[in-house]
Parts: sequence; C-alpha cells; structure tokens
Amino acid sequence: MIQTSNKKIPYEQMYNNSKVDLSFVIPTLNEEQNLFNLLTSIKQLLTDLRYEIIVVDNGSSDSTIYIATELGAIVLHDSSTTIGGLRNLGASYAQGKILVFLDADMLVTQAWATEILDVIAKMNVDRRIITGSRAGISDSGSWIERYWFYPMTHEKQVNYMNSGHLIVHKEIFQQLGGFDSRLVTSEDWEFSTRARQKGIAIINNANLQVIHGGYPKTLIEFIHREKWHGTQDISSLKYFLNSKPALISALYSIIGILGILISILNRSLICLLIAVTANSLICLIAALNKQKHLSFDILLANFFLYNIYFIARGLSLFTVRNRRPRTGKSEG
Repeated sequence: MIQTSNKKIPYEQMYNNSKVDLSFVIPTLNEEQNLFNLLTSIKQLLTDLRYEIIVVDNGSSDSTIYIATELGAIVLHDSSTTIGGLRNLGASYAQGKILVFLDADMLVTQAWATEILDVIAKMNVDRRIITGSRAGISDSGSWIERYWFYPMTHEKQVNYMNSGHLIVHKEIFQQLGGFDSRLVTSEDWEFSTRARQKGIAIINNANLQVIHGGYPKTLIEFIHREKWHGTQDISSLKYFLNSKPALISALYSIIGILGILISILNRSLICLLIAVTANSLICLIAALNKQKHLSFDILLANFFLYNIYFIARGLSLFTVRNRRPRTGKSEG
C-alpha cells in the first residue's frame, strides 16, 4: 500500500514543476540519523536552487518518517517493493525536470552544490546524459574505505552509475522505463546498461563530490556486502553470463575447491599450491586492472581484498536474498 504525507512543502511548490530545479529521491529504511545528516547538508548548501525532497520509505520503525516530514520532505510509503521500486515511486511523484537519486547515508558537499549548477545547465541542453559520481569517504574512513573504495572516485571511464548517487533528466528516466523493480540488487547496473544501449552517455563527474557513510568498515561487513551484491548475479543464467565479477568469482571458487579436493585425495599439497598461485594471479591482475597507477600499499591491500571479494561473491551462491544490507548499500 502506498501512502503519502507532507507538512512543509507548499502546494504550489509540490505541483508546479516550473518552480522546481531538482527533485531529490531518497529511499529509506530505518535511516533516522543518516537522513537527518543528509537533509541538513542539502538545506544548508543549496540555498540558490529550487528543489523538492522526496523520501520513499520501505517500512521504517524508527523516527525516519518524522525527521523527513519535519525537515520538509514529501514522504511516500511502500513496504512491499524493492529498492528500485522505491526509486521509481519517488520519481513518479517528482515535479523537477532533473532527478537526483541519493542513498540516505550520503552527504552532499559544497563542491557538489557548486558543480550541480553547471550540470543543470548542461542537462537543459543535452538530456541524454546520466551522471553522478563514485562517492568519497569521510576523514575517519577505515582502511578498507581508504584502499578499496577511495581509488574508485578517480575513475574516468565507467560503464554504470551507482544509484546511490545518480542524476538523470526525468524525460530520459521515463523513456528508459525507470529501474527494474524486480531486481533486489544491481538495478543501477541494469539501468545503465539499457541507457548505454540507447546511446546515452554515462559520465562520472568527480566534481560532484558526495560522502558515503555506509561503506563497510570491517572485513565482516565487507564480506556481507559482497555476498549480498553477488546474489543478483546468480539469480539467472543471463545475469551470471553478463557479469564479469560473477564469472571470475566462479573461476576463483572452482580453482580453490578443486585444489583442496585433489590435494586431500592425493595427500599432496602440490595441487593446493598450484590453486593458490592461480588464484593469487587472478587477484593481482584484478588489482592492477582496477587502477593503472596504484601505489604499492594500495596495490597490496587490493590484492588481499580481492581474495576476500571473490570468496564472498562465491558464498553468494548460498545466500538468501532479502533487503539491502545496512552497510555499503549501493557503492562499488
């Protein structure tokens, strides 16, 4: 069941799109602290823009809805749909010509507030653009955030835009049919793939700086995140064959399992050592391919984390999909 509520936004601002430059669409589920920080950052920095904030809640039991309403957001409710469905619902109510999809654990920065003016001007001329950026980390970021996620912010060529920070003209979003609401995860990759097939440019704009507070900070959180992301890849043969991470993870797992089994049967460590060497080579190539000019410490950390990454993705074969994890919801 879908419900709406709004206390702060005047009727004419909600329903006269000539008065709205941007429509922020933010899905939530028990995000009281994160949402307060995000909405506060928007209100403090975007003083020269006309915008609306649409919060689409998935069944929060904390004060998320109260905070959203008190800070002037339009609040929609749907506890039965996926993350893509929540974003689609928010977009269907949006009055702005440009949609800004944000996860609740993001923060916009002064650099973002400055750059968005140029983005709006460009999109008013050329609508066939999907932009955003790879989210940055806070100053107190963990070693996993610094070594695994931060290097991604410098990517120049990308084939998809994370839905945790994705900006698109509403007309293009509607032409593409929005996100696939059947997908529990990877809806941003699938959406971007359809866009690229229609000749729409995917642009990672590093000047649109946002900070992501939901990256995993421990190895356990990292494993949980990647297990969850991998579940969509194994949901069908089509997704599996079209996913490089899934194919490489499967190869990594097969090599590891065969190495262990053959070593046990032959009572010899030779096959196990061969398997470890082969998988180490896979991780080294992956780390080198991630960024062409990594420093040695980042390369070493990524080599280690790719081993964890491929193991976690392999474990997704045994993971039951449900809601998004509480950490690392979209990025990466």
